[in-house]
Amino acid sequence: MAKKKSKKRESSRRRPSRESMSGSARHSYDHRGQTGLYGSIYKEDLPEWIPSNGEHELVIIPYEVIGGKNSQFRSKWNRPFSKEEIEGGDMWDYKLTVFIHGNVGPNKDNVLCLGTFDEPCPRCEEVDVLRQKKEKLEDSGKSTKEVDELIGSMAKRKRSLYNIVVLDSKKERKKGVQLWQAPHASIEDALTERARDKKTGEIIPYGYPEEGKAVYFEKSGSGLATEYTAVDLVDHDLDEEDLDLFYEQAYDLEDVIEVLSYEDFCKKCYGASAGEEEAEEDDEEEEEEEERSSRGRSRSRKKRYQEEDEDEEEEEDDEDNDEEDEEEDEPPRKGRARKSRKRVEEEDEDEDEEDEKPDCFGVQFGSLEDCEDCDDDLYKECMMAHKENKKKKRRRGRS
Repeated sequence: MAKKKSKKRESSRRRPSRESMSGSARHSYDHRGQTGLYGSIYKEDLPEWIPSNGEHELVIIPYEVIGGKNSQFRSKWNRPFSKEEIEGGDMWDYKLTVFIHGNVGPNKDNVLCLGTFDEPCPRCEEVDVLRQKKEKLEDSGKSTKEVDELIGSMAKRKRSLYNIVVLDSKKERKKGVQLWQAPHASIEDALTERARDKKTGEIIPYGYPEEGKAVYFEKSGSGLATEYTAVDLVDHDLDEEDLDLFYEQAYDLEDVIEVLSYEDFCKKCYGASAGEEEAEEDDEEEEEEEERSSRGRSRSRKKRYQEEDEDEEEEEDDEDNDEEDEEEDEPPRKGRARKSRKRVEEEDEDEDEEDEKPDCFGVQFGSLEDCEDCDDDLYKECMMAHKENKKKKRRRGRS
């Protein structure tokens, strides 16, 4: 469980100033309209609120930024602290703006986009490639539906993270502080517009519960068709004792989020880092090229050997015919018998050697896929054995 504020409850307990919360609300207003997946991006299981369809009312509870001036989240998306706040140790905020990618990896995880820190992000780079592909399809007049769906599922979504207390019912209220990943455009941008005084331009710090304001909205639909409407500020009835308790329960939002390095993000996405993935792709390409080359050599080698085989068979057929003519003209000789016995002995020795060869050796020469993987010596031996077997069959046929 992430660490919560563990200070003693007392009426004078530490809280943020109205000025710091006003500064955060002003920063959010100035960056409104700049966005889209629910899911856990936290280091561990935390109480997270997912609003159902219907009306909701909640109070935002500020959190103290323990990382202070060294927080990597303090960029254009989240207000950098002033020199006075840093020196006075008064570093508070009511929300944390982040970018999130959904459907990451085989588990379809939600992961913090590195674009949150204006750093290169593997997923964003993949989306950029898809957008380039989409442009080419559009130029050629082809459908972009499939690419659009991929981009929609992979693109980063702008989210506002809050510590909240839901006031919908006593049961929800008793749950205390929960975390909420709200769609930035639908909630935060709408709140800044609603909280701005049209005459003075001042923004009511709705993320400062001491101001007495709660957030109201209505939710309908699901998935990409989800809508948040009627966003407004209403009065709440929390007292000082309630606020003391909720401040104690609030999480440091910047401390509970899992932040991945570029390499770890790649591993989460693809099971390998960028360098490892490129090396694997190179190895696969080399293996494919070697296989194509081997198949080419095999076909060429097979054709060459078959041509040689055919020439040798023609010569041997002529020799066999000459031998048959000689056998008809001359009576059998003892030397001839000895030569036949010697040939049988040699054939027996060859068969003993063949026992160590594959079952297909000399039988299915050139007709199997595995023939392509044989080395040159074994390939040629197989061809010669196959040729010898054919000669034996022809001789047995003549006899």
